[in-house]
Amino acid sequence: MIDDSNRPVYTYHELHLLQYVTQFSCMAEAAQMVQGKEQKLHPGTMESVRSQLETCVVKTNLGLKEKCLAEYEALSKCLKNHERSYAKCTKLIESMQKCGLDNELGNFRKK
Repeated sequence: MIDDSNRPVYTYHELHLLQYVTQFSCMAEAAQMVQGKEQKLHPGTMESVRSQLETCVVKTNLGLKEKCLAEYEALSKCLKNHERSYAKCTKLIESMQKCGLDNELGNFRKK
């Protein structure tokens, strides 16, 4: 769990980059968050779910930078150069997702 003193603040670009892996690596946590929002639960009652999602995103980000740095940096550069046409970065997105799966980041698990 992450406390307020070490909670990361991500830029738009970092979140854009992370979404391509966290959509799989943190799928269960994101689904719980969406479910709570759909049920119109008070944000205060969603604290543990939010914390679990945040922890998964942070761990995924750290794992990407540790184990998939080349893919992370290549995709980062591509997304910066093609801000409005991410389709040009599809192969790099797939490469980073594969690296995340191969390294079992977040909740990625090999079957």
